[in-house]
Amino acid sequence: MREYLLVMLLMVFAIPQVSSGQSQRDSSLVSAIFWPGTKDEIDILDSQIDRSRNVFHHWSTEIDTELSKAFQDLNAAKKHIDINDVVERLHARLDEQISEIFLPHQMERLRELAYWSEANLHGAVAMLTSDRMKKTLGSSTSRVDEIRKEADALQREFEKEAFELREKYRKKLIERLSKEQRERLKENLGDPARFGQPKIKF
Repeated sequence: MREYLLVMLLMVFAIPQVSSGQSQRDSSLVSAIFWPGTKDEIDILDSQIDRSRNVFHHWSTEIDTELSKAFQDLNAAKKHIDINDVVERLHARLDEQISEIFLPHQMERLRELAYWSEANLHGAVAMLTSDRMKKTLGSSTSRVDEIRKEADALQREFEKEAFELREKYRKKLIERLSKEQRERLKENLGDPARFGQPKIKF
């Protein structure tokens, strides 16, 4: 679990400044490897986990160094630097190193789980508009923009239904209290608050 959280933090914070319209959290084979449950699902050996951990730690150092250099060159106006190219090259190198650790059938499932990891963590729209999925589906930039707009409307609908469903089950739980306890709870809580609700992505 620790490695999985580290991967997620790196995907969010170690690769900033990607051009607008592109996902900053491309599906990662590494995130799938450390996803809880993956080990049992595809029979990953402890030795494969250890090798993957070493590859990832080396890669995280490498990407930090190369991105720092790229930004320095960009700030110094030495040359035009496409940060997306740097990130894509480093991800390709990481995937190549990971593919040397696992068997073909394990790699196939890991690639599938990488997309599920993306969807479960960041929502379906992040997964569908990631660079890798765009290439897989052959989605144009205009189509990706349409997906994002459609997702905004669906997200609002989803949040409304999720809020109502949560309130339904909260009420069921509260009904298990005694009448006196429910009255005391009502005095302290009042009506449900709609502000500060966590944004749940579908």
